[in-house]
Amino acid sequence: MIFKELVLENFGAYLGRNVINLNPEKDGESRPIILIGGMNGFGKTTILDSIRLALYGIRAKVSNRGNLNYSRYLMQSIHRSVLTWAGVELVIEQVIDRKVVELKVSRKWEWYDLDSKNLDHYREKLRVIENGVSWKQEEIIKRFQEYIERIFPIGISDLFLFDGEQIKELAESKKITDEVAEGIKSILGLGLISNLSKDLNSMVNGIVKKRAKTPSLEKINSIEERIRVLKEKEIEVNSRLDSLFSEKEKAEKQASNQKTKVSKIKLQFSQSSSSKEKNKLKEKKRDRALVRKSLEYLVASKLPLVLIKNLLRDAITQGTQEIECKKAKIILNVIRLRDRRLLNYVYSIMSDEESKKIEDYLEEDNQELVEKASAVPMILKMDFPILERLKKIVDVELASQQRMALEKMDLLASMEADMEEIETRIMAVDLSEEYDRILEEFSAASQKTADLNKAIIEAQKERKEINKQLVLAKKQLSVYVEEEMKRQEEVHLLQSVDKIRENLIKYKEKIIIKKISSIEEEVTSRFKYLLHKPDLINSVMIEPKKFKISVYDKSKKLLPKNRLSAGEKQLLAIALLWGLASVSNYRLPIVIDTPLARLDSSHQNNLLEYYFPNASHQVILLCTDAELGGEEVAKLRNLDVIAREYLLNYDKRVNHTTISNGYF
Repeated sequence: MIFKELVLENFGAYLGRNVINLNPEKDGESRPIILIGGMNGFGKTTILDSIRLALYGIRAKVSNRGNLNYSRYLMQSIHRSVLTWAGVELVIEQVIDRKVVELKVSRKWEWYDLDSKNLDHYREKLRVIENGVSWKQEEIIKRFQEYIERIFPIGISDLFLFDGEQIKELAESKKITDEVAEGIKSILGLGLISNLSKDLNSMVNGIVKKRAKTPSLEKINSIEERIRVLKEKEIEVNSRLDSLFSEKEKAEKQASNQKTKVSKIKLQFSQSSSSKEKNKLKEKKRDRALVRKSLEYLVASKLPLVLIKNLLRDAITQGTQEIECKKAKIILNVIRLRDRRLLNYVYSIMSDEESKKIEDYLEEDNQELVEKASAVPMILKMDFPILERLKKIVDVELASQQRMALEKMDLLASMEADMEEIETRIMAVDLSEEYDRILEEFSAASQKTADLNKAIIEAQKERKEINKQLVLAKKQLSVYVEEEMKRQEEVHLLQSVDKIRENLIKYKEKIIIKKISSIEEEVTSRFKYLLHKPDLINSVMIEPKKFKISVYDKSKKLLPKNRLSAGEKQLLAIALLWGLASVSNYRLPIVIDTPLARLDSSHQNNLLEYYFPNASHQVILLCTDAELGGEEVAKLRNLDVIAREYLLNYDKRVNHTTISNGYF
């Protein structure tokens, strides 16, 4: 990985847009060192903080934050001439699956409602562009943090992004600093083991609480007994239904026979009635046939569409929204063509920064049309005439036909009533005793059929309720049986927890022993290389539990730390960071703020000659002229390891820092 470019906007001492090219190349060849010079307070540390903020946001370990919350820290970091917004942008190049990937990460902080003096009223806008393609917001939320952890884990960031004070503290302290300890734990994988232990404890606590609520076997037996009773009821209801259906069949047959006899007697009576009433009846039947025919015509046209009227209205709504989307797309295309012509003109007459603001404004202004143009999926794809025709059918024609159908239904009902009255008059003769008897038997058979139908419906409802209860009981039984099986598995798991904890401890001890030795070898090798005195020490040892550093001389005897000079202690601290970074297996840039603080000239030369050119494929040095003066820079130039040189210039009149090419 390399950092290709860093942009600071209204951040710290930097006003406006400030771009720093960090590409470690010169004349087409790789040169690891990017040299940035500046006096104290001119903005060197701000560059290191900006890189951390771009990568980690609210999780970033930045200078001068102390106990400030994120929003207050950011507010204090905005250039005093702006006070409303600031931003940082970092361009990263890396190789993933043998392909070069360029990732542009930008964070912009905007404050609103400043009158309320509530510093939490701010928005952080994170944008990620990969090989020219912007990530969607949901993609950023879902995977950006995981992505950064994969390419530049925050746990080891202090091994690659550090300052001279960190080296000084590490050199003078009797124990490892928290930052370095976290880096060692990340390399050893101890964080994963610790998380596994916490997860194991959480799981055990969850199981204990859950077991207190787990139903006993008595509950399962109770449900099984309930299922047995329900099945017996189901068998009894099915038997009763079979008997009712058999009786109903007999009653319907008897009613049918009596109805046939009634019809024969009616026929005899109708033949003896007056011809005038019969003609009226015939005329009514003819009129009824005409009304039915006209009703059939309505049914054969659009009337059935009344059944799906709601669906048709949904189609109208969908069609209307699709047409609005089409309109929005057309308008958006026209506006974008206009915007492109306008921007071409604006870029030709204005600065890139101002032109970019106008371009961002136009893009924001078009956002509503963009959202409207993709608001709904194009499903129906109907045009305007079809939509209008569909509206006419639903709102006009269907209503008309539905009204006509209801009128004809009312007319039919009236005709039926008239015909029944005429038939009654035709039959208005003395009925024989035989007819009375047959009619009574028919009525009795019909009543019995109705009673049986009612009994069948009640029995079917009862069976349906029994089936419903059976399904519910079986589901409950399935759940409880599954819980009981899980409970038995959990009991087995609880019995195995101590063994798992014991194995985790053993694994932790073995992994520490295995990896600590490789770290010790790397640190020892780097320390000897930096000292350039191979015979001064034999080895550097790291205590596995508290990570205490011990140095042994060429006789393999413990060399007290106070026997080392201040410069040698700092070289040991740098060797430790260098060795840990090497063991981490991450090829990452190194950024060092104030790298030569308090080193004597001899040890400074060691760093210049042996460390800076070899620490990484990209080494960004943030120095003062007191640390890296003309003589030291000349050495690095002679080694031909400097790709770029910059100088931070602070103007007290306008209170901001500018960046120019060259060094002090």
